[in-house]
Amino acid sequence: MNSRQLWGEQVRNKILNYVRENGPCTRKEIIENIGKEAASQIATLVDYGQLERVKKGVYKFVLQSVKIR
Repeated sequence: MNSRQLWGEQVRNKILNYVRENGPCTRKEIIENIGKEAASQIATLVDYGQLERVKKGVYKFVLQSVKIR
């Protein structure tokens, strides 16, 4: 992994932790608390299925289930 990938991963982890701890948050709240770099990473988390867009500009954490065989 290069430094750019690691940077993106760190920002995504910060966003997930913030939303997990604070419940549904607006895009503005996330950017104010994490920083401007969070703006580009929110869409990535929605694409990955880790955040859910509740309504325009409001996101919530999605609990990932793991199946064990």
